[in-house]
Amino acid sequence: MLRTMANIAELIVDGKCGSFFGPWWAPNNPLMEAMEKNPDAVWEPYLIRTTEDGKLQYYDQNPSYKYVVVRKDFEHPEIVFKMASVMFDKMRTEGRYNEELAYYFQTNVDSTARPISINIDYSDALHRCYEDINGALTGKKDPDELQVLEYAYYEKCKDYLENYEYITYEGYGPGGIAIIVDALTDNKNRTAANVRSAFTKGNGNIGTPGCVSFMFDKKGQIIIDKEECDMEADDLMMTALDAGAEDFSEEEDSFEILTDPDTFEEVREALEKAGIPMASADVTMIPQNYVKVTDETALKGLQRTLDLLDEDDDVQAVYHNWDEE
Repeated sequence: MLRTMANIAELIVDGKCGSFFGPWWAPNNPLMEAMEKNPDAVWEPYLIRTTEDGKLQYYDQNPSYKYVVVRKDFEHPEIVFKMASVMFDKMRTEGRYNEELAYYFQTNVDSTARPISINIDYSDALHRCYEDINGALTGKKDPDELQVLEYAYYEKCKDYLENYEYITYEGYGPGGIAIIVDALTDNKNRTAANVRSAFTKGNGNIGTPGCVSFMFDKKGQIIIDKEECDMEADDLMMTALDAGAEDFSEEEDSFEILTDPDTFEEVREALEKAGIPMASADVTMIPQNYVKVTDETALKGLQRTLDLLDEDDDVQAVYHNWDEE
């Protein structure tokens, strides 16, 4: 049987295929449908290294199955390719005031989609895009310097941030587990009701601001996978500490670097410039102590609360001191 994207997607959705190649961020990948069918499935993106410097090459080895149809007496069929180049390469970088193209990007249509499956871009294009948009949002970069794709995303992010409000909820789950919930919402009543319901359905209680946050420390946390890092532990530690890190620790399969929230970006950028791959890098709330839960009823209630919070679109992050091991 000839494998096509359609029947490969069907295997993934039905749980008969555990891995697949492709851009996980593309809006037409089958993961959304797969997760709806099996919410308990865990899907993780992995970057496949194909070059010695760790960069990824992604291309169609046999693009001949894609074609553009023109009428028989079309005098210059080659112009179709030129039109595609203008539409998807020149316009997406220079067509700042093309409202249709901006809306196309803002509604999260795959910005690399094109009729003839051709895309030439920087190997770190996604990172550059993020840095430029973040720079514009934080005032470090003039928004007028952004390309049309970046500017479209910038406008959407700006609107989102200006019309939404950050709220933090605190409370206790079953077994006395401390829980902090960070939310971003345009409707405080809706979000408060949903968060309260999540605590209640798990037999927990939502509390007042500050009731559990004193049990956590706000830190920048950087995790580095040992298999992905070529640098020796001592050299890595010195690189992190010289950049302003507060603490460095070695686990069985990873390194952990902790920073003050104010110096987090400096440390992250220093590691990035040193070519050190990071499995994760975030400012987070780290528990001062962890609590084990052994009662089965409490465990089920705690998991229910965490699952409901995870499913809430307004919830951005959940921190807790549950010792899951």
